Amino acid sequence: MDGPPPAPAVEPVTTAAEGVTADLWAFRFADPVMAQEALLAAMRMQSHKRLKLDDAAIVVRDGRGRIRITQTREMSTVQGAMSGSWVGLLAGMFVPGGGALVGMAIGAAAGGLFAKLRDKGINDDEMKQWGEQLGDGEAALFLLVEDCHQMRVLHEASRFPATLLTSTGDPEFADKLRERFAVDPWGP
Repeated sequence: MDGPPPAPAVEPVTTAAEGVTADLWAFRFADPVMAQEALLAAMRMQSHKRLKLDDAAIVVRDGRGRIRITQTREMSTVQGAMSGSWVGLLAGMFVPGGGALVGMAIGAAAGGLFAKLRDKGINDDEMKQWGEQLGDGEAALFLLVEDCHQMRVLHEASRFPATLLTSTGDPEFADKLRERFAVDPWGP
């Protein structure tokens, strides 16, 4: 077999929040470990200034058909609420008569709201839509790329057996990328 099967037809997505100028690139892998390795390769390229990422996420469809999204930079509402509650607690300690509890409650609400409004990267609903199209055990890597050294990216892509799910980037570069993906000699 020539690598993972082609992506099923799903409407193209924009997956970037308003005001974000980066291009979306989404890739399907046979398993989550390969998607994680590709993310590590992208992060290494970023550390060498050959790629500029705005956001990244891995979407996995587990053996029970559940979709899990792991983002690299998103703060969840719960994380925001926890952070806000600590700040509120500390601030409330300086207000007499139960100010610590009131401060904690207000801080939790404010932190949760901040985290919810702050998600400016890859659209979670659209990633979940793509995740529904994955087979059990498959994974997708979503990258929001501001800039890249195309030759280096093509070279790096040749190491991974993957398929391009969708892209808002240059169609000619997308075609070159599709041609460069490695073929898994042991295939599924």
